[in-house]
Amino acid sequence: MAAIDREKLHEIYLGRQDALVAKIAQIVAPEIPAMVNVFYSELLGHPEADAFLNSELVATRLTHSMVVWVESLFKPKTAADIDALIARQREVGQAHARINIPLYLVVEGVRILRRELSACIMASDMGRGDLVRSLVLVNELLDHVISLMNESYMSGMIANDRNVSSLRMQIPPYVLALDCERLRSYLFDWMRENVLALYQNRTRSAVQCRSLGRSEFGLWVEHRAPFMFADGFGGDDLLNQVRKIDVLCDVASKNRREGNDEIFKRALLELNDAVDHAAWTMSELIKQTLELESGRDSLTRVFNRRYLSTIMQHETGISMKHGHPYAVLLLDIDHFKKVNDSYGHDFGDRILHQFAEILSLNVRINDYVFRYGGEEFLILLGDMDEERAMQLAEKIREAVAQASFTAPDQKPIRVTTSIGVALHDGHPDFEQIISRADTALYTAKKDGRNRCVYIHGDACKTE
Repeated sequence: MAAIDREKLHEIYLGRQDALVAKIAQIVAPEIPAMVNVFYSELLGHPEADAFLNSELVATRLTHSMVVWVESLFKPKTAADIDALIARQREVGQAHARINIPLYLVVEGVRILRRELSACIMASDMGRGDLVRSLVLVNELLDHVISLMNESYMSGMIANDRNVSSLRMQIPPYVLALDCERLRSYLFDWMRENVLALYQNRTRSAVQCRSLGRSEFGLWVEHRAPFMFADGFGGDDLLNQVRKIDVLCDVASKNRREGNDEIFKRALLELNDAVDHAAWTMSELIKQTLELESGRDSLTRVFNRRYLSTIMQHETGISMKHGHPYAVLLLDIDHFKKVNDSYGHDFGDRILHQFAEILSLNVRINDYVFRYGGEEFLILLGDMDEERAMQLAEKIREAVAQASFTAPDQKPIRVTTSIGVALHDGHPDFEQIISRADTALYTAKKDGRNRCVYIHGDACKTE
């Protein structure tokens, strides 16, 4: 997409429309500050923009920056100017992703700017022909710069999502489930302590509830939980429950101090219901977390095939949409049946466990390792090319070959692996790339094992 935008911007600025761009610049330049004022006054009226905009920020920093940005749309005269313009749109898109501005707010801002620019041009004394061409050109220009901005925005958001997914993978699900259970117990302890304080404190003026939101439980909900669970886990709902509990606790303590016993008792009942609801939510999180645990192979602790389709579909979508292909490595432990027959299944299990550890230690934090079946493993490498995929495959092959596996008779034995490598070629069905990796693995085993084979189309390349 960026290549198309670059080409079209060259046509606009350096082609036959350069004179029209200059004429538009003369018309809109005096009105740009007023347009920017309208831009921010309307956005400041959106409740969704409150987290990103305030009057002081707009007055001191954003207004000037926005004026400069709008002016820059009509200034490029050379190819270098166009490159600078493109780079600026990417910087803006990355900044929007970094502070997590919703895309619909960006779209709303563009709509306001498009309207104001069009109104300014229509109010000029241009002839009808130039007027129509100017309106078309301004809309086309905005479409291209916003396309560049949004492409950068999406790349930033995808990178962030990958990092969050990687962070979640670092915490074993059973550890997370234990944390949730501990915090659930903490919640009931908090409730018991506060109720006892409300009833036992004979100096009513001193009755005061301890905030749940500022407690270990509340801080975990607000600061840590969003990174520990997938989107849609109910984090916002749980945070709202914590805030509601604090409000109800304050109501209860206020009416206890003032001697309003009936209102106090009703507030306590509501508080109890709210705590029960929060505890139920924590139970659901524990259940969800333990279900995630079932997605891991019990022997090797890498993923089993349960989530393979979901992750492959996700990576295929990224590859097709953004042009960042992924690679699949299919690995087989050479002569594993012979090892099992010679040393027994217990030793075979130890080899599988150690082999999986080697794989996990030699991939990047955002890659996925699956036990594909028996002694076969599958590795998914996001954002790859042929050269890097083969380098990583060879690194893994060497790490396995150099590792020492101690047999039951205390004699060290060597284990090797054959690896088939394939790169996503744009096909929407991810089974195609797995099939090609399997063909490459078959070739590696047929050609003598302990080697990496890359397949592209029908051609194989061995290292």
